[in-house]
Amino acid sequence: MLFRSPKYLTLDAAMQTAKLTKSRFLILKLDIEGHEYQSLLQCADQVLKLFKYIVIEFHNLNEIKYSRQFRNLLKSCMSKLLNNHQVISAVANNATGEFNIFYKNKWKIKRLKFPTTMEISFARRDALKNFKERNNLRENLNFQSKNVLNKKSI
Repeated sequence: MLFRSPKYLTLDAAMQTAKLTKSRFLILKLDIEGHEYQSLLQCADQVLKLFKYIVIEFHNLNEIKYSRQFRNLLKSCMSKLLNNHQVISAVANNATGEFNIFYKNKWKIKRLKFPTTMEISFARRDALKNFKERNNLRENLNFQSKNVLNKKSI
């Protein structure tokens, strides 16, 4: 269900209020504790295209395992983001733990550990025309660090 309550501000409305609808060099950092999916789906494509870089923390990924509705929601969000952007980094967040996904590979059942929360960075496709810039971005974003220092890495 999309937010339609007056107590929530949509990204589209925030951009109009801030008069940023003509800029092309913006960075979006979205960490809204599970509400990122509805916010993204509600956002107009032309608003997302304003952002040169988008960094989103995706929460509740363990729902992939149990809910077809969540899988469809995640797929819709990724499809929308990938219209004009490309993934340049994906980092597990160790604060919320991990879960197991089991899958069949030929004759064996295999286990894949997957983080419950991930931070994924996107760059607008036109920003990545320069191959050297793209590699530098990936190299700088893919550092290994822990979100929560006293927890093990995922």
